[in-house]
Amino acid sequence: MVRALAYRLKDQVGEGPADGYRLVTTLLDTGRDHARQLAVLYRERWEIESVFAEIKTHQRGARVVLSSKTCRG
Repeated sequence: MVRALAYRLKDQVGEGPADGYRLVTTLLDTGRDHARQLAVLYRERWEIESVFAEIKTHQRGARVVLSSKTCRG
């Protein structure tokens, strides 16, 4: 079972489906996991992911690999 949340962000301008978001989660307890709180946390998570992507692709310098070249299990 999953729970689907549809929402829009306050600081977004424009109209239409591109401005809306949907979050699908397995957190089903609406009393504990409020929709607004989940939407805020999800946005914060992607801000962090964007920072990681920036570091990995733009700030690493020439020939620096930030991931493992071999698999160690």
